[in-house]
Amino acid sequence: MSVFADNQVPQPVLHAIEQALESPDFVGDLTMQSEKVKRCLAANGEVYAVIDPVTNGFAEMVGYDNQVFSVPLYNARGQHKTLDTNGFELVTPSTPFPAQIDFTNDVDIMTQYYPLIADFVRHHLGAYKVVPFNHYVRSGAATLKYEVQNGQRIGGPATFMHGDYALLGAPRRRDNFTLPPPDHDTFKILNGERPLIHAAEMTEDLRHRRFAIVNFWRNLADEPLVDMPLCFCDETTNTADDYVAVEFRYTDRVIETYLAGYAPRQRWYYVPQMVKEEGLLLKTFDSQGRWAEEYAQQHPEYADTVFHPQEPVVPATSVLHGAVKDPRVAADVAPRRSIEVRMMVFY
Repeated sequence: MSVFADNQVPQPVLHAIEQALESPDFVGDLTMQSEKVKRCLAANGEVYAVIDPVTNGFAEMVGYDNQVFSVPLYNARGQHKTLDTNGFELVTPSTPFPAQIDFTNDVDIMTQYYPLIADFVRHHLGAYKVVPFNHYVRSGAATLKYEVQNGQRIGGPATFMHGDYALLGAPRRRDNFTLPPPDHDTFKILNGERPLIHAAEMTEDLRHRRFAIVNFWRNLADEPLVDMPLCFCDETTNTADDYVAVEFRYTDRVIETYLAGYAPRQRWYYVPQMVKEEGLLLKTFDSQGRWAEEYAQQHPEYADTVFHPQEPVVPATSVLHGAVKDPRVAADVAPRRSIEVRMMVFY
């Protein structure tokens, strides 16, 4: 029950609330691409990185112009942002945190954690089918080289702003699910030569549906997360000029993803003191997103295989995100420990 008569909040209180929502919590240093780098929604071969097969880091970077920009960071709590409109959404699953799972063990994560998250996401988004296919455990205490614990690679936070899947990379990832998992794929441990999705199901059904790639990001520590929180750009403040398609060239494959191009109009958010009972949904691709629509208008073959003109278009396509250091946080705080699970979501 409101303490104010007739549920009317006094104007000074409303003004104070609005000011709090409009004021940034802090200014963070975000690594993004300068205006010297050509913006593009699909890779053109001019910007790429050669991936070291041992460290999984960058052995060579071509066409980049990494610069650090001082960017205001706003509190996402209480903002009612949604996955389809803004590209991110703070959620609280109804099931308790699965404390029995060993999050340093790939098999435990895939056999116990994946089903819990997939079931939640399917119901929350009203999806037809959800297929978890990848995960990363990250620690603020990890070095740039991946540490190995019980088969799970533990990496440091990703401190450059990026989007996980570009317009051509995401459909390729979807279609490759009908092939046996390659040696580098985590699912090889469980599936062997068995694909994640049968070719007939993909051809006859799933390939004709809207699909998205969604991350479920979570704090794994008992304490609220303050070290290197995840930040993300509200897609309603983006234009196509904020995306730089880049190729990650591995020894056996090429992945197309995005680097973030800086623009002052962008608004970046984070979730302060995120607890392990919460989760953050990040949309890293949507076949009905506005950038997919724009690309399909110029490339009709894209409309045949990815974007469906007869279906509604949503604003969010690929949210730009990365880790940020909060300058207000003491140097001796507990290092961040988090997990992100990537899922193919079919509607």
